[in-house]
Amino acid sequence: MIFSDLNANHYRSLGKVVMTSHKRSGVVEKYLKLDRKDISYLQFIIESYEGLATVTTVDKNTAIVRLSIMPDFVSDIDKILNDLGKEIDFTPLTQPSPQGED
Repeated sequence: MIFSDLNANHYRSLGKVVMTSHKRSGVVEKYLKLDRKDISYLQFIIESYEGLATVTTVDKNTAIVRLSIMPDFVSDIDKILNDLGKEIDFTPLTQPSPQGED
């Protein structure tokens, strides 16, 4: 499920997490840029919620990660990201420009 206009407005009102989602094969993808030191922590937290999403480092040099989210869990991941935003800094990306996947 990709954000509808109503959902997008709701998430904008929450502040921290509004990003473009890319849908591929039934999976919703979101991209984030963060500090390199926070990649493992983000991955540990997201993947500890087993079955919701996976985190892939798209570019380790610029610290861009891709979240591949099962469509039924997009709102859950958004809530988790909102809470994580209080602990670590990250920037949602609408168009990732990776140099290569790891």
